[in-house]
Amino acid sequence: MCCWWLWLNTSWQIIGMQQHLHLCICKASSFSDLTTMCMWFGLVCISIWIIALNCRN
Repeated sequence: MCCWWLWLNTSWQIIGMQQHLHLCICKASSFSDLTTMCMWFGLVCISIWIIALNCRN
């Protein structure tokens, strides 16, 4: 009950993050300075996804 809004909100964010993450990985393969940023971005994306899943359950 606490989290239906969170779930709906994060699911849209995750869609955007995944698209951004794909671009990020492509850029990271050619620019090493972006790799750290992309790793942090991926961790944030994954943790939001896990929180949203736990919340939905």
